[in-house]
Amino acid sequence: MRRRNAFGFFLVAFLTGDFAFQMAEVAVAWQVFLIRHATIDLALVGLAAFLPTFVLALVAGYVADRYDRKTIALLATIGGVLSSLAFAVLTILHTNSIAPYLLVVLGLASSVPSAARRRERCWSRSCRRSAI
Repeated sequence: MRRRNAFGFFLVAFLTGDFAFQMAEVAVAWQVFLIRHATIDLALVGLAAFLPTFVLALVAGYVADRYDRKTIALLATIGGVLSSLAFAVLTILHTNSIAPYLLVVLGLASSVPSAARRRERCWSRSCRRSAI
């Protein structure tokens, strides 16, 4: 019973965090479009959101295997919160440049701890015994 509750809490936290990440990404894209009124800038925001995940996929997997996954997830969540706060500050200050918004999206995209959320998949007997 206790294990079910832990999974339920994890599932709610995962879905809530993923939904918040998507909302922040849309908010940044919307803000950039309202400032510049150019679709190319929306493409740059999309690229800035995708590129870190693509480029750092192997590095993120290595870090997730090497270090504590809970710590990685916590640091990534803190990074996402800080990026969201930076976006709020940039919006309040009425910044007209697109570069700070791209940096905020880069921070949001890098804060997704997808590699840390996955458990290792191992099919050999020796690996099953040592799996956490």
